[in-house]
Amino acid sequence: MALPPRHESPAGLAFRTAAVLMGIGVFFMPALGTWAGLALIGLGAALGIATFAYAVWRMLTA
Repeated sequence: MALPPRHESPAGLAFRTAAVLMGIGVFFMPALGTWAGLALIGLGAALGIATFAYAVWRMLTA
């Protein structure tokens, strides 16, 4: 049985992408090297923080 299509908001997709980036950075840090892993973690954290700030701004200005 197929699942119905997901209708996810852009903010939800951005948070999911941020979590994936940070997970890749943590899991593959030994293979990628410390600085590459930390860069992926930082990129994911920055995306998550920016998405959260945008969501708060949209809520306050609605």
